[in-house]
Amino acid sequence: MDYSSLKAAIIDYPDLKGEADVEANINLIVTLAEARIARIAHLAGSLKTQAVTAGQSSHQFPPRCVEVDRITVLDGRKFVFRPATEVVLAQNATAGCAKGCIWGIDGRTLVFSPDVGDFILHYYAREEQLSVTGTNWLIEEAPDLYLYAGLAEAARFSKEAEQEMGRYESAFGGIVTALKQQDAEAAVARSAPLRRK
Repeated sequence: MDYSSLKAAIIDYPDLKGEADVEANINLIVTLAEARIARIAHLAGSLKTQAVTAGQSSHQFPPRCVEVDRITVLDGRKFVFRPATEVVLAQNATAGCAKGCIWGIDGRTLVFSPDVGDFILHYYAREEQLSVTGTNWLIEEAPDLYLYAGLAEAARFSKEAEQEMGRYESAFGGIVTALKQQDAEAAVARSAPLRRK
């Protein structure tokens, strides 16, 4: 499935077929579906990393970052999440963070305590918009994820299909759960020790 076939699948879906408002707003519907997926479906394939070098007290999130997964400090100290105001107070302190570093989020900026060495930011990234790329790994791997996210958004534009929104949202949630379960099973399989004969 790609951008064009997704739009056609939504427009031609039996509950929505012939709905002028759905056809007129199909580009917006796909954009809303992509936003829904980015907010909810934090999958292993969307997990990205970014190295951050020492000597900073803040760092802008990458443009497509939707949620921080974790931070790995390269010198082994623990990185603890705190409210951004507490981090600002720590930035003004003269003592380092030998027992652990603290970090917080201020808008789209990661702020952290003084004396932080290099670290790796692990974050979930929003996929490139289908209207730009035409396709991506996620729509190819899980086309129903996009279809049901799109149907849930399209139902808002249709009085006839509005009562079906719960069914579309439930199907979307089931697909997200199944994909996350696959990710968890794959992670366990990767971390399982090899058995010797």
